[in-house]
Amino acid sequence: LLSELGITSREPDLSRTICGELGADCFLAQASAAKYLPGELFDGQGIELKFFRARPIVYPQLWGQFIGNLSVLDPIFTCGPGARRVLENALPELR
Repeated sequence: LLSELGITSREPDLSRTICGELGADCFLAQASAAKYLPGELFDGQGIELKFFRARPIVYPQLWGQFIGNLSVLDPIFTCGPGARRVLENALPELR
């Protein structure tokens, strides 16, 4: 929780502050967040800002036609141990 870290910032500084407090060297955000997270905020902080474009992750579901954009819990519960492979194959550039 932010309160446990003593963080009171709001965006756009919040993400950078959390990364700094946790010792992160990279912050990964959806491309749509680029308008809210200017790269200058992370410059000189030792934190790389990366953006990605979300795309549907297709995996076998149990009933009916495929429904995309569900929680990450759906492939985990549906695919069991194979969920990791499904997710890694969907985003190979993040490996």
